Amino acid sequence: MYQLRCLNRKNTRKGHDQIYSLENSQNIGSSPFSDHGIKINDASLYGQHCRIFKNKNQWIVEALDAPSIGVNEKNVSRSEIHPGDLLEFGDFLLQFEMSPPLRKNVFFADNIWIFWAFFAITLQILIVIFLEFVTN
Repeated sequence: MYQLRCLNRKNTRKGHDQIYSLENSQNIGSSPFSDHGIKINDASLYGQHCRIFKNKNQWIVEALDAPSIGVNEKNVSRSEIHPGDLLEFGDFLLQFEMSPPLRKNVFFADNIWIFWAFFAITLQILIVIFLEFVTN
């Protein structure tokens, strides 16, 4: 999975660290989308500012209503993008990146040894108590 992380908005911190998950193809802009899309309510963005999509093993960003978009400080109408690339949409600076892997039961998976250590100590204590009770 991939995502866009909003690093900042020019002259403000509005939207800072907002994360937008990406699917195979998504339009980005200020107007609502009937299909998959990321809506950002801001006057600096066109209705359908651009589209990010996956073409085989490559991710592509393409200007739609906008005359161009910024990719690593270069204005382009279409460009291949890679994790770490900086994208500028209107007043927004975003970074294209891989999403961190989803992990279920993180506490249990990372701390299973604590469970078994606690279990072993408890079992030893119970055995000592039982043996002391039986021998008396």
